[in-house]
Amino acid sequence: MPIVSVEQVTPGMVLSGPVVDRRGRLLIPAGKSLTEKHVGALKMWGVPNVEIEGDDDGEGTVSPVEPELLERAYAELAPFFARVNREHPFAGLLFEYCSIRRARKAQKEHQEAGENVA
Repeated sequence: MPIVSVEQVTPGMVLSGPVVDRRGRLLIPAGKSLTEKHVGALKMWGVPNVEIEGDDDGEGTVSPVEPELLERAYAELAPFFARVNREHPFAGLLFEYCSIRRARKAQKEHQEAGENVA
């Protein structure tokens, strides 16, 4: 279940988990194949990332973030966002973007070093 930034989501990808808003309301159910309208709506709703089915197809189109690295990135960046209301759409999106970016960088460094992520 790779976690993918909404900026990298393309039509045809299938959700492995539901997309919910900040209040927990269901926006798109798990198992749904995304269309162009879904991708646009995700961006409009300010959803930072989604879980998709499958693994990287080897063509570089989707680079899933390891959940352990993403959690570590959240913990590392939380102090920098301690005084920020992450419920605000922009602040929440910025926090998610920074976390994903940090996790991807760490994942790339682990892969280059030939280390096991976990």
